[in-house]
Amino acid sequence: MSASIVDAKIPKPTPPAGNVQVKYADGTTDKWTTKGIATEPKVAADGTVGWYVCAADAKGKLELEEDGTPTPVALAVCRAGKILATIKDLTNPTGWGFDPDGVHVMVYEGAKHGPGWVRRFEIKGGKETDQFSFADVEDASKCPVWAKPFFEQ
Repeated sequence: MSASIVDAKIPKPTPPAGNVQVKYADGTTDKWTTKGIATEPKVAADGTVGWYVCAADAKGKLELEEDGTPTPVALAVCRAGKILATIKDLTNPTGWGFDPDGVHVMVYEGAKHGPGWVRRFEIKGGKETDQFSFADVEDASKCPVWAKPFFEQ
């Protein structure tokens, strides 16, 4: 199973923004979004799919950062086409991923330069369970296991 952006309103080289399309092992596809404001879709080992939801005006026009990239304002997490969580109140998210534990997603937030922090949320419901700041951390050995993938961001 894979997920990609189709009907892109913002093409490459920036992260494309458009609709999320899921391709199943048998080659069939389904479009999981229709507003054209999604970016950076990812698929977990169990088939859970997530993506950033980007800021848009009332007419659906994407709001862009100064560098032309879409502005993520939430993370949607779905399985089998059903929304499990919409994680809001993100602060300058610059990366995200599924925790290998199959229960959580992590979102890296912060300034584009300098140390940031990573927050961990439950896939079902979106409750925040952990947060870790990379300020004053010199090597990954001082990070919790779940935060290590974001140490070098």
